[in-house]
Amino acid sequence: MPVGLIIDDSTCLVNVNRFAMPQFDTAFAGGAQVYKRDWREWPVEIPDSFVRKFGEWCAGQGVKGKYSIVPYPACVGRLDRTLPGWTQQELSESIKLVRELMVPNWDIHPEMVTHTR
Repeated sequence: MPVGLIIDDSTCLVNVNRFAMPQFDTAFAGGAQVYKRDWREWPVEIPDSFVRKFGEWCAGQGVKGKYSIVPYPACVGRLDRTLPGWTQQELSESIKLVRELMVPNWDIHPEMVTHTR
């Protein structure tokens, strides 16, 4: 049975939700309980090792779909320039991983520019 997935609000390296939660809370004037989670305990990064394991599993199972990339994740930095906190080599390798592993089976779509602010 064919399976297709939508991986929404993804990006390279940055854990968008960790940085976005306090911004969303402000945008909703503190009125949405979902944004009250303890985001400080969440990891800063979604490591390439996770993306690689997921992508290899999907390729092995024939899973395809849409994989979105936020180009300016939570205003942390820009994928086409730099991500403060990560080296240029780490960013380049992360983008290369998506191009080489995900692109053959996934449509890559840019998400809203920041998803925040």
